[in-house]
Amino acid sequence: MKMTRNILTSLISTSVVALAACSQQPPQIQPFDEKVSQKFEQLMQQHDEEKLSLMYTEDAKLMPPYQPVIEGRPAIRNFWHDAFALEGLPIELDARDRIAAGDFVYRDGVLTFHWKDGRTEIGKFMQFWKYIDGDWKLHRVMWNVSTPKSSAEMPKPASPPETIPGKK
Repeated sequence: MKMTRNILTSLISTSVVALAACSQQPPQIQPFDEKVSQKFEQLMQQHDEEKLSLMYTEDAKLMPPYQPVIEGRPAIRNFWHDAFALEGLPIELDARDRIAAGDFVYRDGVLTFHWKDGRTEIGKFMQFWKYIDGDWKLHRVMWNVSTPKSSAEMPKPASPPETIPGKK
């Protein structure tokens, strides 16, 4: 009898703990607020590479045109430091589309570069934001400009693949 009571007490205790664990809700993902992207743009205009780099995830990737992928927050901070010194800016971002899926938000749109030498270039951008530790952070960013560089500066196209014998 005493053994049955101990087993029953143990089963009830385990069930209560299991039910309590089931009733706990996962952390609530806050909807993406455009104020986050506005803060990003503001830091760009201020040339604040320190605060700007903190808006990226630790393993973020930045994919600028004509350059290799820049990986990780420290490398991204260095990229922005160099870019602000060389290119001038400001950059205007005009988001055209936004798609939310769980803890990710995709944004794309048109960007305008204002160069130090007075040129203006129009391009496109894509951003993947990730909700992590209660904040939206940039996880992947890619952009390009629609104005091609001179032919001397353009990468050479890849050689065409060899044809397969018997195929034309």
